[in-house]
Amino acid sequence: MSYESLYPRELAEHVGYVVLEAAETEDLIGELLVLRGGLDKPDPNWWASGEALAKAIEKIGDPALQPIADEMRELLAQRNALVHGLFLGYGQPRVTMKRHRGNKGDAPSFQFRGEWTDAALADVAHRFHLLGRMVDNAISDAMGITSPSSP
Repeated sequence: MSYESLYPRELAEHVGYVVLEAAETEDLIGELLVLRGGLDKPDPNWWASGEALAKAIEKIGDPALQPIADEMRELLAQRNALVHGLFLGYGQPRVTMKRHRGNKGDAPSFQFRGEWTDAALADVAHRFHLLGRMVDNAISDAMGITSPSSP
């Protein structure tokens, strides 16, 4: 069975790389939380994603890990716009629209993000990759292994 999408293949590939790199980075952060929290009673948020992981990193209380939490938060907004947003139109410029439920009586709303050029999408994926390497270095430190030089 053949499937022909209205979206360009390049867009799917770039968004896919963001998703793959983000998932790997979140998995590495979960591993770090288990190692730093102790195997007998790891932080219960080790399995979580997104903001919960950034908060759990901060809860460790190690200032050396704060750049991981900060970069995670910055990248989350972009990842969420890509993963949960609707790409409007099929060509250029690429803009996403993400719906938001209302909180405490507020009406639901939506937010536009973009322009998502190929270069911008590749940059988000690359930044997640670099963040994953930072986390990997922190894992090595937690294991008592000398970290390789920065990415």
